[in-house]
Amino acid sequence: MTVSNGLDRLAAGAALIIAGALAPQVAPAETTLKVADTFPPGHYIVETGTEYWKERVTELTDGEIKFQYFGAGQMGSLRDMFSMVQSGVVDIGYVPPAYNGGTMPLAGVHTLPGLFSQSAVGTPAFYDTVTSGAILENDFLNNGMRPLWGVMTSTYNLFTRGKEIDGLEDIKGLKLKTIAGNMAESVKALGGAPVDIPSPEM
Repeated sequence: MTVSNGLDRLAAGAALIIAGALAPQVAPAETTLKVADTFPPGHYIVETGTEYWKERVTELTDGEIKFQYFGAGQMGSLRDMFSMVQSGVVDIGYVPPAYNGGTMPLAGVHTLPGLFSQSAVGTPAFYDTVTSGAILENDFLNNGMRPLWGVMTSTYNLFTRGKEIDGLEDIKGLKLKTIAGNMAESVKALGGAPVDIPSPEM
């Protein structure tokens, strides 16, 4: 999830509260932040990620920070999330770097094939790289945003209907649902046709 830079004080406050050392400051008694994503109801990232995170922030701020949640693309498409967070239409949004290669070119490295075999390995590595160094500075802070938490999904698998896949050469001519960026380019390089279908439409 990514938060607009205008909320840096609140995001930093939440981090300091979690660490147990909130600097003295005057804050409103209650703040409600708009959170948006495109996941359908019941999606595991919402259930075990977004909902858990919101509840913990509210708990650790003694109810001072609450959330208004807009899921399933209610506020806009996956490609709209970057501009909605950047412009302040929403305070926090799900912004996958793969769909924002022109404005987040470095973070796309996470979608290269073969980097990890399990989400439990990929997620901490992803978080470490987006919260420090060049990716944080170039892809987030320079765009007026700050990463709050993130997840690497499990590696993609190839499923077909009626065609057996024995090797990479069998991808030639197939239309495959991909994510933008490196995955789409990999499918093209193998002679396939990448098709961009948002997850809620699957």
